[in-house]
Amino acid sequence: MADPATTASSDVSRGLAGALLAAALMPLNSTMIAVAVPSVARAVDHDPADVTQALVATYLIAAIALQGPGGKLGDRLGHWRVCTFGQLAIGLGAVVGFLAPNLPVLAGSRLLMAAGGALAVPATVALLRIELPPERRGRAFGMFGAIMASAAALGPIIGGILVDAFGWEAVFVVNLPVLMVSALLMAGVDRRHDTRPAAGFDWPGSLLLTAALALLVLSTQRADLVAVLLVAGGLVALVGFV
Repeated sequence: MADPATTASSDVSRGLAGALLAAALMPLNSTMIAVAVPSVARAVDHDPADVTQALVATYLIAAIALQGPGGKLGDRLGHWRVCTFGQLAIGLGAVVGFLAPNLPVLAGSRLLMAAGGALAVPATVALLRIELPPERRGRAFGMFGAIMASAAALGPIIGGILVDAFGWEAVFVVNLPVLMVSALLMAGVDRRHDTRPAAGFDWPGSLLLTAALALLVLSTQRADLVAVLLVAGGLVALVGFV
């Protein structure tokens, strides 16, 4: 007869592997789309610079700015549950992106995927801390960092292969089988909640961080006095955030 403690430990390990897989989609999608920009620009009849700003810059801003609220949501609702919400948001964004008829809808799909990543990543970090004993956490966090860095590095390579073989839509569709595997790995976990219903959201901090990132990213798209003003505004917002 199987030891219940061993079985529970095995379920948790499998669930954490699924959470790591979902979290890795955030850096993967941040770099994988870059090689698809020329094809997308031709398909939607827009300048590649506009496509880059709509699909790459907005994704990065949203993915970074929403992680604070995403982590706080995990505190309130439970990190396993919020990781599942992240999977659903990434999957919905991938489907919308595949079916998108124009650039605004594509940009919306990328924002959905960024929001999903901003839920899955802090939830995964919290789960590694909550579910693992202290002696295993250092190794687990090291593995988390390696997976995230590898996903970002492999993104352009994977994206290039997919675009050449199947077209730009493939960089959205490829998320779906990964999410299915991730969901299956997490399916058997005993989802105890590490919740703090009284925990509040830092809305001013989140808004200031979003403004700072948006202004700084937009400044890189220009080479005139406006760029200087955007940088200045971004730094002011960043100081306010700190």
